[in-house]
Amino acid sequence: MAVKSRRILIACGGSGGHLAPGIALAQELSSRGYQPVLFVSSKAVDRRILASYPSWPVFSLPASPPSRKWGTWLRFAYLQFLSLIRTLRFLNQNPAAAVIVTGGFTSPPVALAGFLKKIPLFIHESNRVPGKVTRLLARLARRVYLPSEWAVLQTPRSRRHKLLPSWSHKFKPLGYPLRSEFFGPEALPKEGFPRNPEKGPSFLLLGGSQGAWVLNRWFVQHVEELAPLAGRWICVTGEGYYGEHGEDLEKVRQDHPSVEFLPFGEHMPSLLAEADLVIARAGAGSIAECLHCEVPMLLVPLPSATDDHQQANAEWAQALGCACVVRQENLDFLLPLLRWLRSATGILQSMRHKSRDRAKAEDVRRFIVEDMLASMEGA
Repeated sequence: MAVKSRRILIACGGSGGHLAPGIALAQELSSRGYQPVLFVSSKAVDRRILASYPSWPVFSLPASPPSRKWGTWLRFAYLQFLSLIRTLRFLNQNPAAAVIVTGGFTSPPVALAGFLKKIPLFIHESNRVPGKVTRLLARLARRVYLPSEWAVLQTPRSRRHKLLPSWSHKFKPLGYPLRSEFFGPEALPKEGFPRNPEKGPSFLLLGGSQGAWVLNRWFVQHVEELAPLAGRWICVTGEGYYGEHGEDLEKVRQDHPSVEFLPFGEHMPSLLAEADLVIARAGAGSIAECLHCEVPMLLVPLPSATDDHQQANAEWAQALGCACVVRQENLDFLLPLLRWLRSATGILQSMRHKSRDRAKAEDVRRFIVEDMLASMEGA
């Protein structure tokens, strides 16, 4: 039966890692005449990112992330219930053809509301270890889109929650969907390292993601030794860190003209296009974007990430030959490793070529949307 409604609900808020794939899928759906509605959180990062995408309706939910403190779970449950009620009210007035969730705390109420309204549910999982939301909602979903390596499903036996084999018919290994900006001229791959032998390479440090302030602090503490290693340093600190330490960062910038601090990476394709090396956490989105732009990576996984999924992401990129991995407890090795990468002949160029070998020309988001629409039409 043909789908009557052209409206698609996309729950993707709470962090850039959840929001970016939702935006990519919304772009693809819009190009096909569908009407995406983004369900996000009330966090500042969602508002900041979505300011660049004013063409879609945005519905903010009161849901917030759970805390490790037992006393906050009642509030978390209440806000999840309140978000569920608000989503149901929205659907009562605005019928939808499908619901897509990308994980995080905004996904369960939207997914459950869609399920209660008998709307097809689709899940996109970015990480190599499926998150709690994916494991919780997989039984309700029509499709679960996962990273292209099927081995991602082999979760360790020690974990209490695993994807069950009986759900394997729902899995589709289709990778990470990138936003349309990454296919424009500003994100074209570059040749050679360094691009300007006289000035030296350009290094990009991403300290603005969740839990990445430790990278900002590491950079500031070692700036005297780090500044000479590159012709240009760009450090994306995040608005919170920049707001608290703006005066200190300005002093560092004045003392080191090659260093630039940005509170927010508004034009990430351009930043990556200009980078010869990226130092970052090991979020799935950051890795996918670096691979697409053929940029070598120095990854420091977030040790508190659920199920240690960032470590799994980082080890996968390292196995490809596109990244080096340093655990946070071994952060003292980061500077010597960076010096070695900078001085060793051909190492960064080899990592770039490995990224080029890995990068695929096809648009993952197109494959996801085509599969989703075919499923909705009963194909």
